[in-house]
Amino acid sequence: MNCVEETIITGPDPRDFVGLHGGTIAKHLVPDLTDSHMSVSVLARSSLSTTLKFSYAGEVCVVKHFSVQSPKARTSYLRERDALRFHATSGLVPRLEFFSDEAGFLAVEHIDGENVRDVIDQQSLDYMCFAIGAWLGEFANAAPSKPVTGNWDQYLHHYHKLHNSFSVRSSSDFLREFTYDKVVLSKNDGALSNLMVARNGKLFGVDFENSQFKPLGWDLLLTARALVRLFPSETNLCIAELANGFCKAIGADTEKYRTFLHVVAVGAAFEIGTGTTEKPALTALRTYNEKSDAPAQVVGHAPFLPKRLQEPAPEKVLALFQHLKGLDLDSVPLEEAQPTGNEGSPPAELEALCKGCQGNCCTLAVGQKAYIDAKTAKRAALHIDKESAVQVALNYVSYLPEKHVEGSCLFHGPDGCALPRQMRSDTCNKYACRAAREMLNRIDTHNPDGVLCLAGEGVDFQQASYVQKGKISDVPLEMVTREQNYA
Repeated sequence: MNCVEETIITGPDPRDFVGLHGGTIAKHLVPDLTDSHMSVSVLARSSLSTTLKFSYAGEVCVVKHFSVQSPKARTSYLRERDALRFHATSGLVPRLEFFSDEAGFLAVEHIDGENVRDVIDQQSLDYMCFAIGAWLGEFANAAPSKPVTGNWDQYLHHYHKLHNSFSVRSSSDFLREFTYDKVVLSKNDGALSNLMVARNGKLFGVDFENSQFKPLGWDLLLTARALVRLFPSETNLCIAELANGFCKAIGADTEKYRTFLHVVAVGAAFEIGTGTTEKPALTALRTYNEKSDAPAQVVGHAPFLPKRLQEPAPEKVLALFQHLKGLDLDSVPLEEAQPTGNEGSPPAELEALCKGCQGNCCTLAVGQKAYIDAKTAKRAALHIDKESAVQVALNYVSYLPEKHVEGSCLFHGPDGCALPRQMRSDTCNKYACRAAREMLNRIDTHNPDGVLCLAGEGVDFQQASYVQKGKISDVPLEMVTREQNYA
């Protein structure tokens, strides 16, 4: 419990608190000792609480003090106290040593270790995500619960921004079918800094002032959002290992939770394309213009998806075929199935940005049967001049690549979407991530002569291209990267 994600220099004054309660805390730590020096350090401060580390005669504890005269702080104190008491025997949280409702403080076991946010990296990402998922599952298993009936589409209506994200709106059928039968006392906090890794590798959760009863899987969703924001280029790996660990712990359907996290957590994290920051892209634009004879006036910056390929699972191919052959093509009027004009090639700038990104948005189609509905299938039937749903289904399956991108749509092959545009869903043909929309808006506003398209995480660019008069040219990465001078 040695740090939190934010440090706000407000809240209760630690000096006043130590003066009033330091002796009591020392007595709890070492009852028989009265004259040894006490060391106190501030670990974190917020508007509601101060977290202190007390050391006395070789004994250490962490004390969290709330401004209980504030109703909001009082509520946070009670939530934290009750969560620690509920989980006292689980071994998943620091041991609650003692507390004072009157003074509004809790003393807990000091965890000798680091927070997950500081230690997780590319090398440890797979097993750390699995371990975090398993911890979340074990925490849910040990938590108090209440029986309820609900589904995730209904529940997410309480969160306006979440429910209105493209990925959630376009997956409402799946979310309505994804039901839950209980709410559990959840951490309700996805901050990776509030998970600790002890020296022996064991995980502990800290800071429970936001804890509330939430549907099983809520903490998983919040944690997935934090991880894919931190590692956007490793979204599939983060989600797969989180779901594996969580479902192993609670005995649930891993594939369903993977789909759930793709739909909700990815949409919540950055609606595909908002995890990148503007400053690195502008710096790259200036660097490129300093080095190039063909300057660009607008830059687009999207995430980058490493293409790890896998063979399609036979059961997924069968599920796709069953879905397609079951579509009622006769229910769609002929005029509604006619091409709308959205099936043509996109602007060259959008094509360049998407090729650089390599299809982050396609991961949203996991479990969605490529968003192909009766209307799309009817248009595909017209395209191949067939009438039978079975014939259309067989034609779709014939386009499946030998290998598809891991954790993504079955049609997402090594060279992009394997389907002709006339056979893709309206969702796929019309969708543009926020990064793409912002770039296209700047193009409309500035009418540039050249556009620079980048893909990568932060300043770690993986792809770069230049677009001028509809022609796309590859750009060497050294053209968009400043040389470092270490002299």
